[in-house]
Amino acid sequence: MPLGVGNTNVNPQFLDYFHIAATSPCRGAGSSQYASGTDLDGEPWANPPSMGCDEVIPAGLSGPLALNLVASPTNLLVNRYANCWGLITGRASTSGWSFGDGTTDTNSWISTHEWTNPGDYTVTFTVYNNDYPSGMATNVVFHVEALAVPQLQSPGVQTNGFQFQFSGQTNANYTIQYSTNLTPPVAWQTLQTINLNAQNVIQVVDGSGTNLARFYRILVQ
Repeated sequence: MPLGVGNTNVNPQFLDYFHIAATSPCRGAGSSQYASGTDLDGEPWANPPSMGCDEVIPAGLSGPLALNLVASPTNLLVNRYANCWGLITGRASTSGWSFGDGTTDTNSWISTHEWTNPGDYTVTFTVYNNDYPSGMATNVVFHVEALAVPQLQSPGVQTNGFQFQFSGQTNANYTIQYSTNLTPPVAWQTLQTINLNAQNVIQVVDGSGTNLARFYRILVQ
């Protein structure tokens, strides 16, 4: 939204597409000039009303809850973002995420996270209302792998240039560089880049027609 009177850039704390949490800063932040009738659930507007299409009536935040946690990808490398969607059926008051590494997120039905260390992490999505003050939870396990050091294999001179290969990791980013001299300061030049790799074995061909010595290195991120 553009800057202006009545607009805000604070987190609305959506629990789904339309409903806001009981702790949302949108509660009581609307104007009665723009609220008439009832909200999307047929509930009366407060005075002042909430911003948006949902009014929070604390007494109505009760009843059964059902949860579904959708996550992608669940197998990933360190420092790669994973996406999580917490789908709620029923009237929730608040929700929370725990990512298994000490970090949390509150009142957001869509959350992204990255892990800096390899390991298996249990991500838990918990939802609360008046009938479930201790919460109802569901979880999924993410397997996070470290970046592997590329190991060059089968180098050799071919008719179309110098070739070598190395094992690749899924979704790793590789930069293949070369230099003609290792005397410091070394001037490395990029031969090839591979983003979000999908190959088990990566074949590299340097078709340069020079007789000079060439040195290679591979950077992985």
